[in-house]
Amino acid sequence: MQVNSLGHEMLAVDRWSNYNRRRGRTRFSGDNTMPRPKKPAVTKAELIRETARSMGKRVRPRDIIAALKQRGVTVTSPQVSKTLRAAGFRRRRRGRRVAASMPSSHVAGNGLNLDALIAAKTLLQKAGSVKVAEEAIRAIKKLG
Repeated sequence: MQVNSLGHEMLAVDRWSNYNRRRGRTRFSGDNTMPRPKKPAVTKAELIRETARSMGKRVRPRDIIAALKQRGVTVTSPQVSKTLRAAGFRRRRRGRRVAASMPSSHVAGNGLNLDALIAAKTLLQKAGSVKVAEEAIRAIKKLG
């Protein structure tokens, strides 16, 4: 029994020690605990990156898994895929493609299509000036 400062007897109740005692721990359990496993010098992610670099440009997760299995390291396909993407071996998906080239019959906002604009340009080049080209167009309107 312990005695407090007033001389009264106290029960030695320590919540933390009771908590630990119930779990099989002693007060000075620092010596009894198992040491933590040491971290490997090279991580699995580093092994994945190293193997991918040695394999070349086209790398598949299953090839890396097989290569590391021969070295005695077990890795999963999602783990390999995520590590490859983070390391830059996998390209990111692009957004939707916008039409790269317009078809020749595409109509612009003002009602002219590309073929008509090209024909007008050649007419201007043959006529020599806009004034002569306009006169030619007026003459064509009168004929037809």
